[in-house]
Amino acid sequence: MNLVDCKSALKTLKSGLPIIFPTDTLPAIGCLPKFSNIIYEFKKRDRDKPLILMGSEHKQLIDYVHESAKEDYENIASKYWPGALTMVIPASEKQSTILT
Repeated sequence: MNLVDCKSALKTLKSGLPIIFPTDTLPAIGCLPKFSNIIYEFKKRDRDKPLILMGSEHKQLIDYVHESAKEDYENIASKYWPGALTMVIPASEKQSTILT
């Protein structure tokens, strides 16, 4: 495995390819949301199983949160992130085509 800097990782992500990276809880394979199909292909993952949407700060994810959950999301994320907390929340209607 090649270790790369953030600039190289971002270039890889923008090209549509995934990267492997550490998280607070486990190693992860990730890509930009618009390229999420590649994760299903690489892992041979059932399309009915949702993927985790991650960001380095909670403000990066707010556009993916349904309007009805934004206040709760902001309160919980700002209190417990960064940290080993996964939230399951409804997706924004405008982002529902790329999220499950």
